[in-house]
Amino acid sequence: MTYIPTIYNEIPTPRVQEYSASMVNPIQATEMNTGRVRTREKWRNVPQIYSVNYRLSDAQFSAFEGFIKHECNNGALDFRLRLRLPRSTQLDYYRVKMLGPYEWSWVEASDIRRGYWDVRLSVMTAEDTRSTISEYIDIALGMPLHEAQAMLAEGINSYWLGSAS
Repeated sequence: MTYIPTIYNEIPTPRVQEYSASMVNPIQATEMNTGRVRTREKWRNVPQIYSVNYRLSDAQFSAFEGFIKHECNNGALDFRLRLRLPRSTQLDYYRVKMLGPYEWSWVEASDIRRGYWDVRLSVMTAEDTRSTISEYIDIALGMPLHEAQAMLAEGINSYWLGSAS
């Protein structure tokens, strides 16, 4: 079962400017007896892979380790992660699964702060996080499609009704 964990009250969201993404290959290639290669989609719901970074204090890192060990069964279970993706201008929760163990290192701070734990984690989304066709249209129009349709209908009505009088 996937849920929004309470750990988010204790640790910050991943550093948005320091995550990268890639896509799981959705193409299946089959070599034919004739030597030609036939390609097709394996699936339409293509999961995305994200590498995220956290900067955590000692207490936050301890909470993070406990969450991964006890709540996620050492990374075997899905969990929700807050990410900002290209399709959204705000942080949203996405169901993810860890792709392997997380890495961490202690970073000594040069200022008065004591330093922090730099934690790196690779996760794969359980759902396709790419923009849908309607979201692409909304982006291209600069507004939701239904608003653009209403404006267009209003303009057409104004033109035809205005020229009839």
